[in-house]
Amino acid sequence: MDTPIIKRLKEAHPNLSPSLRRAAAYLINNHRDAAFLTASALSQASGVSPPTVTRLAYSLGFKGYPELREALQSHAKSVLSLPKYEPQDGDGFTLRQVAAMEKQIIDEMLESVSPRQFNRIVGLLFQAKSISIVGTHYNTMPAAYAAFFLQAIRPGVQLFTSVGLDVYTRLQGLGPKDAALVITTARYPTDTQKIVPLFKEQGAAIIAITDSQVSPIIPLSDEVLIVPLRFLLSHIDPYAAVMVLIHALVTALSNKDAAKSKRQLRAYYDFMDYFDYHAIRDIKLG
Repeated sequence: MDTPIIKRLKEAHPNLSPSLRRAAAYLINNHRDAAFLTASALSQASGVSPPTVTRLAYSLGFKGYPELREALQSHAKSVLSLPKYEPQDGDGFTLRQVAAMEKQIIDEMLESVSPRQFNRIVGLLFQAKSISIVGTHYNTMPAAYAAFFLQAIRPGVQLFTSVGLDVYTRLQGLGPKDAALVITTARYPTDTQKIVPLFKEQGAAIIAITDSQVSPIIPLSDEVLIVPLRFLLSHIDPYAAVMVLIHALVTALSNKDAAKSKRQLRAYYDFMDYFDYHAIRDIKLG
């Protein structure tokens, strides 16, 4: 069912001039992402001039583009709100249903993250002097996964999973040459919102992995990777797509300098062997 702003756009569309129709059609077809564009960015994305964007707002009865964008953002928040979780009994909750949902989210993540953006972020992380991984509360698990495997291939990786006095100490010395990879999804833990501005103050690049364009982390981020989560089958966060994305980022970083990564891994596993961490070492590094 269309919200009032989308209904207004659709009703007005046939009676608009060609350029206004083009802008309106873009908003109708891309309403989730367009809700967060500036007038200039919208004009570029829709192929019309900035004055046309303003005229569209006036023609729809708004005082200007900011008011139109506010209506679009209200629409986005309503359509992106979390679905209600309703427990299912018996055979309704099955392995196939969960797997199908996770696969769907992976497909949507692949649509959302372009190869160009992915490669740009890999380059940013590769050039970073240090990488801080931030994930609090239920986002701690994927953050720890990212930190563990990044620490195996490069130095200067920190993991932040809570707010404490040590955060102040660990942030000292960070600057524009450093990066923070922030994972925040669904209910958006407030501890994450407390930590990330501190990285921003230090000038570090913020790369967010989050689940929608209304995530509170987006205004603080330099790059945003969207993984659209769904809570349809249980209370459990469907993290398969997040883990795939992290797996791909770490693998791509490793491949940027494969020889150096192999040396790092060899030293890492030699250290674990020295302390007898594994019953069997099954990774062949060559």
